Amino acid sequence: MKQNQGFTLIELVVVIIVLGILAVTAAPKFINTQSDAYESSLEGMSGALLSANNLVYSKAAINGVEQVESIDASSIGDEYAGATLVFGKMQADETTLKMFVDGLEDSSAWTLEPNGTINMRIHPAGHSTIGAGAGNCFVQYSHQWSDFRGNTYPAKTELYTDDC
Repeated sequence: MKQNQGFTLIELVVVIIVLGILAVTAAPKFINTQSDAYESSLEGMSGALLSANNLVYSKAAINGVEQVESIDASSIGDEYAGATLVFGKMQADETTLKMFVDGLEDSSAWTLEPNGTINMRIHPAGHSTIGAGAGNCFVQYSHQWSDFRGNTYPAKTELYTDDC
């Protein structure tokens, strides 16, 4: 009669090593999900900024204020009082962006940080873009501006996801 002896110690060690190798190769695919989530949310915010700016400009054009350098947004509707338009587009300040862009009114989800006088950086709350170890993981919105030579630069939205 044959007796069942089970697995030897060597067989168990080999199985554990193989499982360890599989875990090490598969783990990075799951660890990177937070970075992918940050990138996706920033892409969504970039789209929201572009859409909001197009709608604001359309309202400004309808009301004939799309060529005014700086005007209170109440000129396109009383509900927008306090926000500012620059040549018919949103000014890069916290009040204006929170008024027009869906999702920014919730300060627990997004952080807005000025970057100079014409730029606003928008990043997921809890993911800093300024300071030691902080990286490029934000959307930067710049309103239209002119330099001292009379060159005009249009409003733009730039996506930075190098270090999400």
